[in-house]
Amino acid sequence: MRKWHIPRRLPQLAIFAGLGLFLLRTLASGAFYWYLSDKLLWLVVVSTVIFLAIPVVLAGRGQPAPASHHEEPHDGAEEGVPLMRLSVMALPLILGVLVPARPLSASAVSTKELNSTAALTVSASAQAASLPSTAPTQYTILDWVRAAGRPADAQQLNGQAADVIGFVASDSRLPAGQFLVGRYVITHCIAEAVAVGMAVDWSGAAPATDAWVRVKGLVTVGSLGGKPVPQIKAESVEVVSQPARPYLYP
Repeated sequence: MRKWHIPRRLPQLAIFAGLGLFLLRTLASGAFYWYLSDKLLWLVVVSTVIFLAIPVVLAGRGQPAPASHHEEPHDGAEEGVPLMRLSVMALPLILGVLVPARPLSASAVSTKELNSTAALTVSASAQAASLPSTAPTQYTILDWVRAAGRPADAQQLNGQAADVIGFVASDSRLPAGQFLVGRYVITHCIAEAVAVGMAVDWSGAAPATDAWVRVKGLVTVGSLGGKPVPQIKAESVEVVSQPARPYLYP
């Protein structure tokens, strides 16, 4: 009686299963939103299903072992996979497991070669987008930056109440008692992330850089580096936990 076995496929099956489980963990933990926008969620879900299904399918197609040493393997008998190919296949899984998952923060601005002025700008397409029809206290940092960049909207910002959440960043051009509260904006993935921010005028001690804060106060439009900047005269600055979805989407 013939026994079914898949010894030479075992490394491949392990890699595919590992990739599927890694993606599944990323989705379940919410870490997916630290790298990609929800526009690509469907693609990651499909990839997870495929990676998990491949080992099941291949295992079900295992080659029958010869009944005795007199029986030669058929022409389609599988051969071992080269070590180099296995290494390339395993590399994404190894990096995903060994490199800690974390979202972009204020410290990543310099890594992305953005200076403070660039961090307060957004793309032309984002600027052209209309503001939400909700109350100003529901506006995100991106909404305030958009409005400040358009003269028609900027005139209406002064005195409006703001309630925003973002990470703390600094800029040497800001006067004493001010800091930046920012968020990253992504369309598809963090490779194209753009930082946007608001200046905060606060009489208390400035929170630590990279800390996530909730800022409430009244908005005025100022200038930094020759560019319009929405500024909050803060009534309160509260340290909060990082949001489950730390990025904003245009």
